[in-house]
Amino acid sequence: MILSKLISLFSSEKNSEKALVISEKRYHDFITSSRDWIWECDKTGIAIYSNKAFTDILGYPLSELIGNSCIQYMHEDDQADINELIPECIASKTGWHNKLIRWKSKQGGWHYLESSSVIILDDNGNFAGFRGVDRDVTSRIRAEQAHRESLKTLNNAFDA
Repeated sequence: MILSKLISLFSSEKNSEKALVISEKRYHDFITSSRDWIWECDKTGIAIYSNKAFTDILGYPLSELIGNSCIQYMHEDDQADINELIPECIASKTGWHNKLIRWKSKQGGWHYLESSSVIILDDNGNFAGFRGVDRDVTSRIRAEQAHRESLKTLNNAFDA
């Protein structure tokens, strides 16, 4: 009886380990194949994880991001917005959703990324950082800007 319980327990643990390995592989595959920037920063704003999309979108090698402040790549106006938002998120233990942030590319231009995050809490429920996903929406923003300019030009032509 005890032997069959031990075998059952061992089998259950093996199945749990196998399920964990499969889950970790699935997670890894999603993260590495995503064209969205998936990131994590600690409570001081230092980048501790990023997938390769950071490099694909902004042109910087990951070695320039990891271990450094994420905010240094943001437009200064967006830095101010985020610096105001972070204490609110910490107090409410939430992240943000679809926040439009301008990021400086290595080539010198600006990319518009739509950012969403969750707060990371330690085992005691204290703020430990943020984890999030940023989607490059630069093409959409530039198309919207061009559309507004076209409308403005058209309106000016009719007003003349």
